[in-house]
Order: sequence, then structure tokens, then C-alpha cells
Amino acid sequence: MYSYYRPTVAEISLDALNGNIAAFRRRIAPGTKLLASVKANAYGHGLVETSREAAASGADYLGVAFLDEALALRRAGIRTPILVFGYTPPYGLAAAREQDITVTIWRPDVLEAAERLPASDRNRKLQVHVKIDSGMGRLGLLPGREAEAFLERACRAPGLQVEGLFTHYARADETDKSYTEMQV
Repeated sequence: MYSYYRPTVAEISLDALNGNIAAFRRRIAPGTKLLASVKANAYGHGLVETSREAAASGADYLGVAFLDEALALRRAGIRTPILVFGYTPPYGLAAAREQDITVTIWRPDVLEAAERLPASDRNRKLQVHVKIDSGMGRLGLLPGREAEAFLERACRAPGLQVEGLFTHYARADETDKSYTEMQV
């Protein structure tokens, strides 16, 4: 048996989650959509339980890292809109479309695969957000003409519905906001 000399306890409070979502709702403009990030098993706090509470508390969208997480939420009966922040391989696009899961695209090969998707049985379009890398240095298109051309192409694709565009602010929690202002 192992002894631990630095015990750690994680206490999950769904009431606190509800209160946090209510606090955000009070601060954002009416009609503004609110996404609750529940990626990585809701940061270790329970994907399904946290997602259910977030949706019941007023989150309009759930954000996950990978398609597998989104599919797990659908299997659990959660119908709240879901955005996959990370990479979805071309072979996962049809499943995302059929389960009403929005995926993030930024790679030309994924856009090409999305353009070649066979028509949906229910005439659904693949919902997408385009990711711009404005300074985080991980995923996304670099700002400029290439990103503009990609976005224009995605908007013209008959089987796609571009819902949005987003970036990841690398230093938004720092006191000095100059880098975040540059990203904006």
C-alpha cells in the first residue's frame, strides 16, 4: 500500500457550475451564445454529468476536444449543440454530420474531404467552424489571404454550413493585454 503525504481532493459542485453560468449570463448581452468547455472529461469532473448540468443551467453549446467526446455525449442522450475544438479526421466527418456535431476545420485536406462527402440521408449539411491561429501557435490557419481563401471556399461548399470562426487567445489571463489585443 502506498501512502500519500499530499492528499488532494476534487469536490465537484454542480450548484457552483450553475451559479457560474448564471453569472456569465448576467454579464453578456442578451442573445449572445454561451459555450461551456467540457473537454477532457470536463477537465476530469465527469463529461456527461457536467454537460447535462451546463446545458440545464443555460449553456447554449458544449465544447469538446475530440469527436469521440461529442459522440459519447450524443450516446448519453445530450442534444445540446456541440463544437469539436480539435482535429476531426476526414473519416469522422459523416458521423459528425449525422449526429449534428459541429467540427472545426483549418486543414485543406479536411475541407476537401468535407466537399466530397456523399449527400446525407436527411439532407443535412456538415456544420463547421473555421479556426484561425492568431498567435497560440497550435492549430489553425494563419491570418491573411490564405485564411480568407479557405473561408470563402468553405462558405461556397454546398454540403457545408459555416457557423463560425474562432481563435484561441494565448495570454488572455495575463495582466498585460498587449498580446491579446494584437490577436484581436
